[in-house]
Amino acid sequence: SRLNRECPIPVAGGAGEIKSITLENKFVTYRMTYRTPYMDIDALKRYTSATRDLCYLSFVMVQAQGSQVEKLVDELISNGIGIKVVFSDDAGNSFTSEMTPQYITEMKHDVQRNPSEALHDAIQLKLAMDNINLPIEAGEGMTMTNIELDNDNLVTNCIISEDIYDLDVLQEASDAVAQDFLQNAINDPGMTAFLDLCKVSHTGLTYRIIGDKSKRQIDITMPAEIIQQYRSTPAVLNIH
Repeated sequence: SRLNRECPIPVAGGAGEIKSITLENKFVTYRMTYRTPYMDIDALKRYTSATRDLCYLSFVMVQAQGSQVEKLVDELISNGIGIKVVFSDDAGNSFTSEMTPQYITEMKHDVQRNPSEALHDAIQLKLAMDNINLPIEAGEGMTMTNIELDNDNLVTNCIISEDIYDLDVLQEASDAVAQDFLQNAINDPGMTAFLDLCKVSHTGLTYRIIGDKSKRQIDITMPAEIIQQYRSTPAVLNIH
């Protein structure tokens, strides 16, 4: 197929790649490899249901081109074709997740009815795996500590040095900071993937700034409706 000829396709900022995309025994099969520690195979095995939901979410975001995603899913269902994702790491561990046509049908209806609820477990699993690599220094005097799901918002918690940053200035400029972030994020592959996650799951994005001394919190929030305006066409999701 055309997609298979484009393989290997880098994912997760180069930490992994899609080795092949083939049709095997009525399953569209993705074979993906990751470098340790970017892939936790044991976590996939522990949370098989959430892993399957995450694979569905990822498939939608990888393949979607505007309104074409629904047509593509319908074609899979009508032709009795499922999706299979084979994960492996550089230590030789592997795990396979299968989505049958029946599962795809059920998931399609659930996502249409309530996207954030249907994809809740998948999002939680992805965030748990993302948090493996945190905390990290995100800039001078700024540490990203963790990412969590709070109601219908993905919240990134950042501790900042109050010797460098003025919390009052950040509070006053929060709306401008949010708009500037979205405009810059569309040119960053890692951030576009995060925005696509918000778009498909109908969740907002919040950067929670926490002062290192006062522990005062400032939320820089981008609602789902605004993110959808910036992300009209999903890009490849960095599956971690």
